[in-house]
Amino acid sequence: MTRKIKVGETFKAEVKNITDFGAFVEFLPGREGLVHISKFTPGHLDKVRDVVKEGEVIPVKVISIDEKGKISLSAKAAGFEAPAKNRRSKKRRRRS
Repeated sequence: MTRKIKVGETFKAEVKNITDFGAFVEFLPGREGLVHISKFTPGHLDKVRDVVKEGEVIPVKVISIDEKGKISLSAKAAGFEAPAKNRRSKKRRRRS
């Protein structure tokens, strides 16, 4: 059975594969999408592995679907919060 996915929908997704540029997650049985590294935290993130691990379930929100059906997801838009020790704020401190 095929289900139509819509932009704006949120899901609980299992992290299947982590790469340097993001994580592929399964948000419905047999349906996967990419959460780009920039879509995990508001600030800079050095490594995706700093905030998620394979097998972990995280919230994701569909942010776009291209003409080929490729689904882009955002964890931060779905309310994901990285562990405090692994977050960086957007503001960088200046050294005096």
